Amino acid sequence: MVSPDPVAPLAGQLLDDRYELLEVIGEGGVGKVYRARHVGLDRIVAVKVLHEALVEEAGFVGRFQREAVAMSRLYHPHCVGVVDSGVYESRPYLVLEFLPGQTLRSLLSQGRLDAARAVQIALQLLETLDYFHGHHVIHRDLKSENVMLVESSGSKDFVKVLDFGMAKILTGPGADSQLSKIGIVPGTPSAMAPEQIYQLPPDPRIDIYATGILLYEMVVGTRPFVGDMQAVVKMQISTPPKPPRQILGQAALSEELEQVIMKALEKDRVDRYGTANEMAAALRLTPEGRTVSTSLGPAGPARRRAPHPRHLALSAGAALALAVAGVLLWPKKEVHQEPATTTSASSTPPPAAAPAPAPAPEPAPPAAAASPTWIEHRDKAVAAAKLGQGDAVFEAVESALRDGAATASADNALMQAAVSVIDRKHTAFVVKAFRSNAQLAAALIETSAQGAAAEQRHAAYEGLRMLGEEARADVVAMRILDVEQASTCPVMRAAWKQLRAAPDPRVKKFRADLRSRGRKDAHVRCLKTLLR
Repeated sequence: MVSPDPVAPLAGQLLDDRYELLEVIGEGGVGKVYRARHVGLDRIVAVKVLHEALVEEAGFVGRFQREAVAMSRLYHPHCVGVVDSGVYESRPYLVLEFLPGQTLRSLLSQGRLDAARAVQIALQLLETLDYFHGHHVIHRDLKSENVMLVESSGSKDFVKVLDFGMAKILTGPGADSQLSKIGIVPGTPSAMAPEQIYQLPPDPRIDIYATGILLYEMVVGTRPFVGDMQAVVKMQISTPPKPPRQILGQAALSEELEQVIMKALEKDRVDRYGTANEMAAALRLTPEGRTVSTSLGPAGPARRRAPHPRHLALSAGAALALAVAGVLLWPKKEVHQEPATTTSASSTPPPAAAPAPAPAPEPAPPAAAASPTWIEHRDKAVAAAKLGQGDAVFEAVESALRDGAATASADNALMQAAVSVIDRKHTAFVVKAFRSNAQLAAALIETSAQGAAAEQRHAAYEGLRMLGEEARADVVAMRILDVEQASTCPVMRAAWKQLRAAPDPRVKKFRADLRSRGRKDAHVRCLKTLLR
């Protein structure tokens, strides 16, 4: 369930003497959405007021503003328009265009869609993903509830994607713990990629998987995996989805379209489409895809659109919202009701193509992005670290740094993988590679105190010394483990001599514990008089 907002609803309030909040029209873990009126223009808008608990996180407002600046140049016609933004009594709010349409989820409650119509909608989604992935923004919660269908230029299925941009804001440093306090996690189980469940670092293929879920849901009428949360999570990880033609019959959709859907739903992201553009190209080659078109070009580099002049004039806070409307992210307990029937809700011909985007192309950002292959190397490093395969970890780390040094060195998952298997041979390499990473010292401190082996602990301590942070290490915890794990008497005695003089109550407690073990205990036999 959605955690209740501890602050009373703001309906009836006037924000910044401009926006009269009329009624709550949506609610989720990170805030409430109000139907509101711009009093000066007498115009109906949507206002999202973010949850007060988010503001309590140190640095949230600053991150809100920084990401606003970074995203201010992004614009896409398939994302909801931004009107304004601000802060009301310390709570950031976003003012968005009020969309007179329906969510895709609402449409599907009437029944499944004709396959060609589903492809038309999916191509618009992929066009949007192509644009934002090109600017290093991943949605991470793409689902039918976050897709609006509005009437535009004669098309009743013109797509508007909600919630783009906020995932990046809400998952900055320290944000995960703050989100958990107010009862939300990023993603929806029945639309989650397996790597999200495993909490691997995200990449654009999360959104490819979600698009496969959406296509399946539109064509079949239900998501591939339904049931209680625990069962759905287990199926997402280990159960292949049932092919749509087995459910509907071969006449409902082409074999080619089914193959596209199933490839997008591969458990291992390496086996999915690598980009939105690649998936869109595959969809166009299907019989259904040949009957529809969108402005996303065929195979080739992703195209970039010029920002609309109105959006270039937005304040930094408004630019942040960019594509945020509806209820952000997913409350911990998902309420998911499948449509009662799977009969087709529409036999009408596919709608007209979406309007063409702004004509002037926007050049790619001047700073080249890291090669996508560094992410694959990072994933290999994380997997090898879990198996304790140190050489494989460092080989993957070196490859990731070669492909994208700046991005890879800032990646916490890659850094944690390296630190978790650190040894004296690689200490200098780890410090040099990740010195600019603000979390390196904390990771080394933890490993020096809790590392599985003495070599890891002492290598981590040496890394702290290289950083000038050795005073922050928990040397007592490290030495206690050295004594406990020592396999020979000389090593054990040396470790105990370094530990016993420390003025720490843990040493006194450890000494008492050793004395109580009895004469046959290996530690007692080795240390003997040293324990007196």
